[in-house]
Amino acid sequence: MRHEGHEVYTLTLTGLGERAHLARLEVDLETHITDVVYVFEYEDLRNIVLLGHSYAGVVVTGVADRIPDHLSQLVYLDTAPLLDGVALIATYPQPSDEQGL
Repeated sequence: MRHEGHEVYTLTLTGLGERAHLARLEVDLETHITDVVYVFEYEDLRNIVLLGHSYAGVVVTGVADRIPDHLSQLVYLDTAPLLDGVALIATYPQPSDEQGL
């Protein structure tokens, strides 16, 4: 994307990757949504295509709920938006008795 002249921001959420030292019990989905919202506000980003991969699909949905006027499009990669009231864990396959769990 950068090669094509687009400005790209890659974020690492609090408590993950190089920000693992910030992990604590209080870090949750709301923390991660706030991480992204603050980048939008600090960088004064508008008309943005926001991509979420895997768990970040839940994060970008929360970001879109809070600052929809900043976004032009949401992209879900290896994920999808969840229905209201559905927890991410509910989308995981459940172990069967045959698996010995």
